[in-house]
Amino acid sequence: MNKVFRCADMGFKCAWVATAKTENELMILIKDHADKCHNLKEITRDIATKVKSVIKDQ
Repeated sequence: MNKVFRCADMGFKCAWVATAKTENELMILIKDHADKCHNLKEITRDIATKVKSVIKDQ
């Protein structure tokens, strides 16, 4: 079962969606997107917790 993340679920006006086989693989994609598209250079523990709370099974 894949994992899916929608950036809009974090409150951004952003249509970006990513899927991966594992949460760890997905987090790599999310960190790259956050840096390139939202100028978010660091994923703090609090942000990571919120991100993980909106990741869904697909």
